[in-house]
Parts: sequence; C-alpha cells; structure tokens
Amino acid sequence: MIHPRRLDKHDVSDVPRPLWLGHHDEVPAIGMTLLKGTPLTQSPDLEAALKGLADTTQRLHRVPLSGLIAELERIDSGSHYMLRLTGSWPELLAGHEDDPLTADMRALLTVWHDSGDAELVSDTTTAPVFSRGDSNLLNWLRDGAASPVVDFEYSGHGTVHFDAADLIEHISARQIPDSTWIALLPDLGITPANRRLFLAAQRTCALRWLAVLWKQRHTRAEEFATQHARVRFLQSPDNPWHG
Repeated sequence: MIHPRRLDKHDVSDVPRPLWLGHHDEVPAIGMTLLKGTPLTQSPDLEAALKGLADTTQRLHRVPLSGLIAELERIDSGSHYMLRLTGSWPELLAGHEDDPLTADMRALLTVWHDSGDAELVSDTTTAPVFSRGDSNLLNWLRDGAASPVVDFEYSGHGTVHFDAADLIEHISARQIPDSTWIALLPDLGITPANRRLFLAAQRTCALRWLAVLWKQRHTRAEEFATQHARVRFLQSPDNPWHG
C-alpha cells in the first residue's frame, strides 16, 4: 500500500490519484481514483474545453521532476519518432519498391531531412518538464469548467514545445481546425523563443503518424489519405502555422 501522491500542492487537481501499488514481476498494478466528466471531444464548447486542457497541461508541466521520473523520457518521445523516421520506416519502404506510394513517401522524408527538423527535434538544451507522454484526446474529459485527464502510463520528462506539437498532430485531433489550435498556442506554452522548435516537432509528429498509417494504408485508406495531405500541407512554406 502506498499513500496518495499530494499533487494538489503543485496545483494539479484534475488527475487520478494513486491509492495502492501491487508488486508483481510480470503484471504490476496501481489502483487509482476515478475521475468524473464527459468526453472532451464531445463538449458543446470545444474551445473552452481546449482552454481547460491547456490549463491542466501547464499545471502538469509545473510538477517538479524528481526520482525515477526525472531520468525517464516520456514514451513516444522525439527520439523515439526519430528512430522510426530514420530507421524502421525507410527499411520498410525499401521492401516495397513496386508500391506506387513509395517514391512519394521517400520524397516527404527527404524534405524533412533537408529542412533541418531532425536536428531541431534532437535538441537537448531545452529544460525538461513533466509530460504525460500520451496525446490522444480520448484521454481528456470535461467536468464543469475543468478539463481532467487520465492515463499516465507513458509519463516521463519531455519539453513544452514537443508536448504541444504531439497533441496538435495526434490523429485524434484532426477534427479541430488549425485556427483553433493556432489561437491556443500561447496557452500551450509556445512563444517566439520556442516556436521554431515547435514547428520542427509538429512536422516530425505529423510525418511519424504518416509512417504509422502507411503500414495500414489499405485498411485505413481514408485516414492515410488525410494524413498524407496533412504532411504535405505542413511542409508547404506558406501554411498559416508560420505566422
């Protein structure tokens, strides 16, 4: 049995609280409190719900990094995405030379490499923050004026700009207009000082999702086509994200 973590002293109240820990070599378990609320994506005032999401995220970023969490990088980190885009996906493409899409996928990877995004995503000079590591909007709820969030199994340290980019480019966020996200950037911690890092991370996250959906391009053809267009759009120099 462990005591509940007093996250509220760091002004984080819209998250589950640990209640007990079950030690097991193969299947350890943590019991946590339930959160009330309805799915954030079904909120009648989605912009207000997203403002609440940004507020919860900023408060999570203020939780001090200590112990193992300070040494553990979040799952689905920039370095993880880099491995996919520089290693596993090019290797898979090499085995599909006859696929009519392969040349275009390689061209998009080349634009990404030549843009310098890979180097910016690999930047290690930015101060780390606590990160949930899971950007799926289905993990977010709406309860009154608050936007609580669940699922912390991917948590670790990350950066403010990568968290914002990964959230915006998660495929669960495609229903939300870019104009809404762009207006929310300051609330997500994006400033003139880290905007270039954010844009590089955004293009990288979008390309990573294209790589994921490429493997399912026949069974999830519509989603793949949407993501293909998304990557092309973000790589265009005149898209509205550049301000």
